[in-house]
Amino acid sequence: MSVLARRTAPSPSRRRLLLAPLLFALAVLTLTSTSAGAAPAAVPAVADSIGCRPASATVGDLTFRRLPAGLGARWDGPPYSYDDVDFVASVWESGSDRAGWSTDLHITVMTGDRLNSPRALHDWFIEYQQRPADEVDYRRASVRGAPGWITRDQIFWLVRPGLAASVTIDVPRWSAAALRRLVNSSVVSN
Repeated sequence: MSVLARRTAPSPSRRRLLLAPLLFALAVLTLTSTSAGAAPAAVPAVADSIGCRPASATVGDLTFRRLPAGLGARWDGPPYSYDDVDFVASVWESGSDRAGWSTDLHITVMTGDRLNSPRALHDWFIEYQQRPADEVDYRRASVRGAPGWITRDQIFWLVRPGLAASVTIDVPRWSAAALRRLVNSSVVSN
């Protein structure tokens, strides 16, 4: 590579700065041209790929306003149903095909009539999840005044009758305090 080419080629951080206004304009155009029911899926993926992480994320009926810094790329799974409960989930992963992938954050929002009380959620979710007893020790917790249960890397709670959420975080990278900040930043978006 010539000296001139090295001097004029922007660094990765400079490319991010140059692309940020373009991505913002693309996001605005996409949001204004997208119908009310459709979601602009390409913009977050492009923004994630250059390190422009949004400060918040909406998953199902909840918006989480304080995402931890340093999350990998977001993947939104298809909605699914199990045992009369509807699920919407998003996963943030980091790594590579060569080095391997790890889950940074997993948010699941659940809706269904069977989630009508704290006890109903607790009993159903523990059985649904089937985590080994030696892996978890759930203790009562409160999320924005709502009843929930927390263990080392996960918290789940009843937002209101019929609406519940579960958040699991990679504890070697983020603390239990980061998990609590994240879930306490959640608000109902519908």
